Amino acid sequence: MPTDCPLVVSITPSAGPFVVGNVLTCTSDSAVSSYSFTDSAGTVTVGNIVALREAGSFSFICTATVYIPTPCRATAIVSGNAISKKLIIVMYL
Repeated sequence: MPTDCPLVVSITPSAGPFVVGNVLTCTSDSAVSSYSFTDSAGTVTVGNIVALREAGSFSFICTATVYIPTPCRATAIVSGNAISKKLIIVMYL
């Protein structure tokens, strides 16, 4: 494997609690050409950030790709349960 290939890909935050509106950020240990997030429904978001838009369970795979000259990829996975901000307010009353 070429040394420019991403070996370590991380998503932060990687553990909850997760709240609707949280932003997940993907990073890599190499100079990455592109990032993408894929959710459990197969929807792809290009870029290294994605926001949790709905309450409920979620799962995202971040793929970091380097083209040297052929694609070299590594992935990270995060999953959890996002709660509504309204629910948090009610919980603390």
